[in-house]
Amino acid sequence: MNEEHDGTNQGKPSEEEYQRFRKMIDGVGREGLQRMVEHLTERIEANPRDTEALGGRGLAYAELGDHRRSAEDNGRIIALEPDNAGAYLDRARAYSAMEEHRLAVADYDAGIRLAPGDAVTHYSRGACKAELGDLAGAMSDFDAAIELEERFGLAFYARGITNVNLGAHEAALGDFDAALGLDPDNASALRGRGVALGSLGRYDEAVRDFDRSLELDPGNAETLAARGLAHTSLEQHELAIEDYSRVINLDPRNRDVLYSRGIARMYAARFESAVEDFEAIIGIEPGNGAARAARGLAREALGTQGGEGQAAR
Repeated sequence: MNEEHDGTNQGKPSEEEYQRFRKMIDGVGREGLQRMVEHLTERIEANPRDTEALGGRGLAYAELGDHRRSAEDNGRIIALEPDNAGAYLDRARAYSAMEEHRLAVADYDAGIRLAPGDAVTHYSRGACKAELGDLAGAMSDFDAAIELEERFGLAFYARGITNVNLGAHEAALGDFDAALGLDPDNASALRGRGVALGSLGRYDEAVRDFDRSLELDPGNAETLAARGLAHTSLEQHELAIEDYSRVINLDPRNRDVLYSRGIARMYAARFESAVEDFEAIIGIEPGNGAARAARGLAREALGTQGGEGQAAR
């Protein structure tokens, strides 16, 4: 390191340097990080151009969850060293953590221009683009990440999700298969593959993937809701109701799942309970037209059938 702390190290840290930093951070704990911030602040006050201290404090702030200050410190480095790729990337991660994805993408653009060829950076920029709805841009970055690192399981998973959102379900299956080939116990990839299979009408296979995903990640609301949809498609309405009910126990105001359970209850001729679900949605969102229409249908069916008890017989 430069003893004058004049910022001559303008590149992206190597993987070895990053791993050493991670070990150090894991060892110092929160109190140690706070002391580190205090020490680095003294250095910065003595020399406001000390980019090494600014970078260290920015990383410490990020570890402490103070992403705004992390972004500010890296911004100060960039003002002093416009070609410092590492500062752009660290600020991009801070912006991403604050869900300021447009700012993050702009910094990832600069970081990639200054230090091209890093798979993780492309993956991270792609994730931000996906959050912004730029699915084509996200796909391009995930493609680049996989081309740079062919065993990048997280990039395969992210590309699979993007393919699902683009309606390219066969391509998504290939991505999830690749992710699971690298990590067979990846609960998220199993859920993603189940969603793709369900979109292709392969509901029995989808349920098997959801079952396995829930074995690895019990109680995951997203997986339970997805399995509920698959059970509904298989006309296994009581199983669907059980899945939806578990989600609602976790999140009683989940309007989408309340609506799905209401529909499943109608299919199961449990009209009174279906009315309760649609009324719960209307209580949360009085202007929900779909819930009001469904409630009207459930009430009509309830009157026609003479009540839930008679309908169930």
